[in-house]
Amino acid sequence: MTFDASEESPLHWSLCAEDSACLRLLLGTKADVELRGGLGLTALNTAANDGIGMPFVDILLQFGANIESKDIYGQRPLHRATIRNHGPMSAVLLKKGADINATTSAGTTALHLALTSNTNEVLRTLLDNANLDYNVKDVYWGTLLHYAAYYADIETLDILKSKRLEELDIADKNGLEDGYTAMQYASWRKDFNEKWSKALKQPRDDDPVRWYVALQELLDSITTAINLSAGRFPNEGGVTERHMFAESSDEEDCEENGNPELWQDALEEPREII
Repeated sequence: MTFDASEESPLHWSLCAEDSACLRLLLGTKADVELRGGLGLTALNTAANDGIGMPFVDILLQFGANIESKDIYGQRPLHRATIRNHGPMSAVLLKKGADINATTSAGTTALHLALTSNTNEVLRTLLDNANLDYNVKDVYWGTLLHYAAYYADIETLDILKSKRLEELDIADKNGLEDGYTAMQYASWRKDFNEKWSKALKQPRDDDPVRWYVALQELLDSITTAINLSAGRFPNEGGVTERHMFAESSDEEDCEENGNPELWQDALEEPREII
């Protein structure tokens, strides 16, 4: 099968045109359902990326499409649907057997990507799935909380706060040389918000302090869930709320946050291309 200048085949274009008859015709005449176009996208990757409807997913799966096919970034159809916030598509893929905890080349799961992109329709779908593993770490040992501190907006934090996340360790450090907690990143994001947003190419927080309080509330909900899960109640020797959180990371060094001037170095590690 031939490709055009944009590295798309007739199979891919039949999906873009949402032409089910053409899709069936091509697959019925032995077109390769795993044929890869630009960025290594298969037809199913393309359908997930573009949010093309359920009938097309069914057709592709009937003709043997791999629900875990990877593009050049190691992203699978569920990852693509997550990044684009295609809620119905993500639900269909999970119902059809997509691995909710599958990782990309950078070790990120759909949950990490939902936090990166603040794609909250998909995030709710993921959090409601009993098979979701909250504790998968990326190749830099970044946790769910690191991604929340890096990227999540207030709405996303509120969604996380509504769930019991007692399996998380708020003191986890990532795998950089010195190791940083999510709380350190959050403090840097609050105090150096304009530089932070430019470094990560994401919008500035309208109110960095309000955002920071929202993250603190998420941590409070996690420590409460940890204590309740262990049968402990307030003032009974459980995990202390906010005990890992420094209140400020101003221009002076502080033991809780390390040297604030390190924050830019901590962001220089390569992040996943999405």
